[in-house]
Amino acid sequence: MLAEQRRSVILETLSEQGAVSVAELYRKLGVSRETIRRDISRLDQESRLRKTHGGAMSLGREPAFAQRKSINVEAKRSIGRVAAAIRERLFRSWLRPLRTNGIFVSSPTICRRRQNCRAAMTTVS
Repeated sequence: MLAEQRRSVILETLSEQGAVSVAELYRKLGVSRETIRRDISRLDQESRLRKTHGGAMSLGREPAFAQRKSINVEAKRSIGRVAAAIRERLFRSWLRPLRTNGIFVSSPTICRRRQNCRAAMTTVS
């Protein structure tokens, strides 16, 4: 594939999605990541896109929320599940033992810096 054809595909992808990663272009174009990075750099110098870490973004407006929420749906769900599990683990191990006399210490950063989380809590009698 010629350089102009690759750059055209990159710009078409950006117009459809608003953003694209080097990894996605690598799979789509079948050329080396270095070649894709050079193409992105050239298009950035020509002010046809904005180069980002690991990819590129369209110079146009950001894609609409409805469009963004339909991209990478399974990955977003997976991130949500992991975040919920982490939150639950933190709640069980750090925060639940800290409840006393109607006071709930909700900052895990306080506990992280101390060996004994219970020592970080102030008790009101």
